[in-house]
Amino acid sequence: MLERLQRELKVIEELGFAEYFLAVRDIVQFTREHGIYYSGRGSAGNSIVSYVLHITDADPIAHELLFERFLNPARREMPDIDIDFESARRDEVIEYIYERFGHERVAMVANVNTVRAPSAVRIVARAFDFRPDEIDALSRKVPWGSAAGLSQMLAERPELANHEFRSPHYKRLVSLAERLSGFPYILGTHLGGFILSRDPITDRVPLQWAAKGVIVAQFNKDDVETLGLVKMDILGLRMHSAIAEAVRLIAARTGEHVSAWQVPRDDPAVYKLIGEARTIGVFQLESSGQRNLATRLRERDFEDIIAAISLFRPGPLQAEMIGPFIRRRHGREKAVVPHPDLWPVLKRTYGVILYQEQVIEVAAVIAGFSLAEGDLLRRAMTHERSLEEMDQIGRDFVAKAVARGVPRATADEVFRQLRGFAAYGFNKAHAACFAVVCNASAWLKAHYPAEFFCGLMNNQPMGFYSPRVVVNDARRWGLEVLPVDVNASVDGFSVERDGRALRVGLAYVKEMSHAAGAAIVAERTPERGGPYRSLPDFCRRTRVSVEIVINLVRVGAFDELGTRREELLVQVPLVHAQVARGVAGRRGWAAGREGGSGRGFAAASAAPRTNCLPREERPSPPSRPSARPGGASASGEQCGPSGDTALAKPQEDVGDGFVLAAGQDEALQLATDEQFGALPFVPSWSAREKVAVELEVLGLNVSAHPLAFVRDRLAALDVVSFGRLHLAPDGRRIRLAGVLERAQMPWIRSGHRTLFLTLEDETGLAEVVVFNDVYLRYGRVLKEALYLLIEGELQNNDERGLAIVATRIVDLESLLGRLRDLPPDEHNRALTRSDEWLPKVEPRTRPGRTG
Repeated sequence: MLERLQRELKVIEELGFAEYFLAVRDIVQFTREHGIYYSGRGSAGNSIVSYVLHITDADPIAHELLFERFLNPARREMPDIDIDFESARRDEVIEYIYERFGHERVAMVANVNTVRAPSAVRIVARAFDFRPDEIDALSRKVPWGSAAGLSQMLAERPELANHEFRSPHYKRLVSLAERLSGFPYILGTHLGGFILSRDPITDRVPLQWAAKGVIVAQFNKDDVETLGLVKMDILGLRMHSAIAEAVRLIAARTGEHVSAWQVPRDDPAVYKLIGEARTIGVFQLESSGQRNLATRLRERDFEDIIAAISLFRPGPLQAEMIGPFIRRRHGREKAVVPHPDLWPVLKRTYGVILYQEQVIEVAAVIAGFSLAEGDLLRRAMTHERSLEEMDQIGRDFVAKAVARGVPRATADEVFRQLRGFAAYGFNKAHAACFAVVCNASAWLKAHYPAEFFCGLMNNQPMGFYSPRVVVNDARRWGLEVLPVDVNASVDGFSVERDGRALRVGLAYVKEMSHAAGAAIVAERTPERGGPYRSLPDFCRRTRVSVEIVINLVRVGAFDELGTRREELLVQVPLVHAQVARGVAGRRGWAAGREGGSGRGFAAASAAPRTNCLPREERPSPPSRPSARPGGASASGEQCGPSGDTALAKPQEDVGDGFVLAAGQDEALQLATDEQFGALPFVPSWSAREKVAVELEVLGLNVSAHPLAFVRDRLAALDVVSFGRLHLAPDGRRIRLAGVLERAQMPWIRSGHRTLFLTLEDETGLAEVVVFNDVYLRYGRVLKEALYLLIEGELQNNDERGLAIVATRIVDLESLLGRLRDLPPDEHNRALTRSDEWLPKVEPRTRPGRTG
């Protein structure tokens, strides 16, 4: 180890990068001293110097990482050290960099953003003198992607079958938009790239002010490196913020100070969690593909986590490396290597060349290359080369191997494997650095789930799933989810009941601002009056807007005060108006009591009612899952369970907040409390209606899952719950029903279009594979429906994992509405005829290969 450390230091000194390492060390030392979570990643993880300077956390010796993959003296390229910091505190790090190294010597790196499909449409539409509202409407309807593929998307995707761009009227616009594809458009700011200079940076590169208010070099990262400037990436990672918050919450509740990066890396609870695919929220292992891989790979040590992170990447997927790796891992296929000397190099990956570092070592072991030469070979094989160039590389490799006594046939086979896998291998150092963060998040979820979920929910958006799914997963972990409460909720989620419950935070309430949330929390402290006693008391003391008050009432934030939310919702307009009038309002209330206090209430209760909820027979649809707190509904409707749109605003507009007149006293509170008593004749909302409002106002289902209300009807249709899928045999015909959480259409090796859906029901998540012919038939359903019923064949084996291959896709809401008046014995027969309900659209493409 000492010998390698000395070798690394020598190379760093010879290449002139010592100052660079010291600068990075200075930055991470600042973050350590100030308790800011961070982690280094990328090829820097191959260096012992990076490890001992606390830049990275994965031991290069233990994980067989190679320094030459990071710094190769034969290439003399600039080093690339990427560091992820807590997103919530990244600005502190940036401020330190400017202060420490000088504003005149620091600048951010630029990005050259090119024209994509939506921006191309906007550019052409403006040139054609379209109205601004027309331009906005057109660009919003364009799928995100390359402008060059706009015509192909319109022709092939069934969900775009009726897109207005298919009209001949827009033919020229579409044609010109496609020709703009890839043109430089806007000079943006790199996510985290900084350049440091010994001299004033204006002597080296042109600068400009960015829209964010920071100084940006007018060159991108490649230009900067060509000029010899030192670049480092100061990136924000929300998972670090979530872990940091979880650690602080653990200390506050238990007094235990957890060092997240030092938690055991051989904890059985962690590998049990991963093997059961219960990894929602776990860094790098939570996606549907990774959870599927976990059920097949069944990780059992830290090296397996590194392998899992590396396997589920575009390269290994395209090279179909996962199948052989898993079969050999479980002994269903013999792990073999072309030459015995390769076994020490490939033993950990069962003979599969998975990592870029292994390519370098294979070249060294078989052909006698130095590690630096092996890295040059790796780079040569991973870049576009002509057949002649690759043949020449192969002849040189084989000749050197034969000169070392390796049989020619063996040397040819080794090079064939290198050529096949080198382009797809993953940087093991990068995976090892990520695995440290992955292990920390999995350990927290296994041992302190309440604090872990609380950290996740308070740092959204992040990860693969919406906050709604994360909350439902917390409930499946046995945690109670408590509603918003004006006397208990803080700005974000909080942990209650000694780690057995989560309380929804005020920030998730639609229309809630940070200032309003802070005012609500501050006003209920003992020094400011203590807990709120009533709705009028809350309104007088907080001065938050009427929209916020209405939303708080609708989600039950005042339920613990003893009055039903249905009654309070009727009272809100009057309370708001009277409090805002102040002293004048006090006189008006006195007169109102003398002449009959019901007039104002009668006017409010008689407002028009517009029902915005589904029929009682259908599940209450949530808004499309929002990636941020307080997500609005998909429709943008503001109506509540009663449908009383008059409650959205008071009868008299009194401004955005409550304005108290000077000298207002307790008499106003007494008058308010006396006037608004019980209103038993106001109907109570059903549990279904409450869930619908939670989804609209919070973006979460707190009291129940939406499908809980149709559980019996789904059982009558022989729908299998997701939690029992693993018990069904491979190949069985099956029905599933759930909320559509995610849809992806990645590139796959066959070239066919395949859609991967993630659905959620009360018991968990399920993955659905939709092949091209089924997608063409049901694409319109997938575009318009939120609740889906899927028919298909179950895939439940070690080779492919657990999923359902869809043969039919039905809009569940529409189906249940149609079955409402049919006897139960007719339901299955009606379901088989569901395709007759599909819109008659002639697809403009044919099933099969798409290019």
